[in-house]
Amino acid sequence: MHLAGRKEYFGAAERGVWWIDQTGRAEEEWAEGVVAAVRPSTGVVPAASRNVGEIRAGDLTLHVVGGELRAIGVATGDGRATSGPPTGWLAEVSVVALLRPVELGEMPPALKPGPPYPFTNQGFLQPGTCYPFPPSVAADLANRFADRFPPEHPLLP
Repeated sequence: MHLAGRKEYFGAAERGVWWIDQTGRAEEEWAEGVVAAVRPSTGVVPAASRNVGEIRAGDLTLHVVGGELRAIGVATGDGRATSGPPTGWLAEVSVVALLRPVELGEMPPALKPGPPYPFTNQGFLQPGTCYPFPPSVAADLANRFADRFPPEHPLLP
């Protein structure tokens, strides 16, 4: 299933950047080379879960664990719905750890975009799995904390 939101976030041809909260399951998913979101058994499915299915090969990913940006990645395949078990969404991603994590509290307000992005208008992280992230803000983030990113990573020229 393709959601209309992807074009709204990144345009027709632009490479996407996704903010992925992997608190509680990061190492397991990184070892498997995936990002996953499980469909809740009842209720409405949050867009931040469905967005995993919107990741496209070549998109960049920012991986957050426990309030820290800990890794970056590049999608190696398109996200897709899975029939399980468990039912949900899956994207294949090659992940590389940062040299040193960036605590969210270290990020200035200009690097914390509000809805529909991962932060509230007050700068707090919203709950959810996968949010679009403005590519220009991702580049600013990488420039600001360049000493923490691996030498050859996709966010800096």
